[in-house]
Amino acid sequence: MNIRPGINKALELIEGGHNHIILELPTGYGKSTGGLEIYRKLSELGIPEDRVIHVLPLRAVVEDLARRFYGILNDKVAYQAGIHNITIDKGKIIRKSPFFDADYNITTFDSFIHNTFKIPITEVFRELRHYYIPFARIYTSSVIFDEAHILIDPREKKMLTGFLASLELLKNAEDPVIIMSATLTQNVRSAISNVLPDAVFIRLGSKDESNNNNIIIRDVDFEEKIGNTRYSINFMNAKPIDIINKVIKLVNNDEKNVLIVINNIGFVTKLYEELKNRGIPVGLVHGELTRRDRSSVINNLDNDKYKVLVGTSAIEAGIDKSFNVLITTPDDAASLVQRVGRICRYSECNGELYFICEDDGNDNIKYSKKLCDYLMKKGSKINWRLPYSKDGNISYVEMLEEFKPYKEIEVSHDYLLSFKALERPYIPHDLINYLFNKQFNFNLARKELIEVYVRGRDEFARASPDDVVLDSYTTDLDNAPIDCIESLGYVDEEPVLISDSSLVQDFRDPDRIANAYGKFVENYEATPIMIIKPNCYRGA
Repeated sequence: MNIRPGINKALELIEGGHNHIILELPTGYGKSTGGLEIYRKLSELGIPEDRVIHVLPLRAVVEDLARRFYGILNDKVAYQAGIHNITIDKGKIIRKSPFFDADYNITTFDSFIHNTFKIPITEVFRELRHYYIPFARIYTSSVIFDEAHILIDPREKKMLTGFLASLELLKNAEDPVIIMSATLTQNVRSAISNVLPDAVFIRLGSKDESNNNNIIIRDVDFEEKIGNTRYSINFMNAKPIDIINKVIKLVNNDEKNVLIVINNIGFVTKLYEELKNRGIPVGLVHGELTRRDRSSVINNLDNDKYKVLVGTSAIEAGIDKSFNVLITTPDDAASLVQRVGRICRYSECNGELYFICEDDGNDNIKYSKKLCDYLMKKGSKINWRLPYSKDGNISYVEMLEEFKPYKEIEVSHDYLLSFKALERPYIPHDLINYLFNKQFNFNLARKELIEVYVRGRDEFARASPDDVVLDSYTTDLDNAPIDCIESLGYVDEEPVLISDSSLVQDFRDPDRIANAYGKFVENYEATPIMIIKPNCYRGA
């Protein structure tokens, strides 16, 4: 397999002893699979940190990458994420590695940060924890942070602060760190450089050049491939019937594969149901699908059973498929680049982009008017896959800079002080528990997370632990379907329904749910499972 010049330059830097490398390369360039080449180079050099921990922001991406890498590295690959099982051919199950003991560990950021800061992911709610086991493995590993733009979102203070605190800890441990993203902006680069001042940034450009810690690589083959891909820019209204008719024409008359991304679960579910009723082979993906249903959709997609995939921004995670047409709402510049990156992803084609820049009259459609105006003026001149101007076109990077959500990347000082306390070599268990429970509200990366079981109370009572996991999805308390709650439970050796009706009632109250969550964790030492009425589930 030919190694792309951008990846090859990273391998040269690793061989030259550079510990901190940022791969800022376009969508579809092969950054994630470049992790394999990095692992091979580390093994070849025989350095102490030849174990790799590949950190991803979302479970769905972990599952996709673990399947792909297992086919190459076999049992050297393991994963850690809140996923039931990752199966491959003939029922083979990829090993789970909560303590990162494999040669190549693929993990969510949530698991990584808890293991890093003394809250081992398998012992989250225990009073006493064996935190030195994963801690030692991290200290003797090379760490790849993939899709890092998601981790450096200024709107997510806990995750942002935890990510930068992790970089500081890894720098002090002298661990090799590689950061990958297609959509970094200058303020994000500065935030990384403040923690890793010797970091070398690798980007594509119109000619090879090097300036201090910035290396520009020209990849002629990638440039020509992208140059032969054309995107037509179109605008359409938000009426569901017009979207459906357009999709039917694109599929039946033009033989196109269509991707639809609109950030409203109810809206995309109705599109899905109508397209399905019209005989269109269509799949549905959103953040409230159960693990069982999402796995079924991905398998069908991999086997080319769909002509249309419709969903929310959850599609951006773990969907490694190429389409001809995109229909979407321009709501965020970085997300838009990621979505367009799935059009003509692996081969030259004539891509069609349809932007919805109006409401449907029922406040279902959210879009950025400024971004829409920008696309109307400059959309036809944007080079969606090259991070530099060429042939009179402007780079997508210009759009990212103009529409970055915040000028400055600012951490939470309260969270930072707590992370600093947790990274000390020794810290009393009482203090660990206080920081985790009170300062971080039981999660070092995000808001409090809760499992939502969708088959109802009666099915939960007779389900196996495996089925409870498969028929659930994860959400945070702000988005939990509290109006649909039937009961609460948790999984021990078997599913357990709780009998505390007052606690269930508190979970139904948006003003009391946060305190009720803490009470549940303290009483049962487990993650709450919210059991909802089956007719509330918006599945495929």
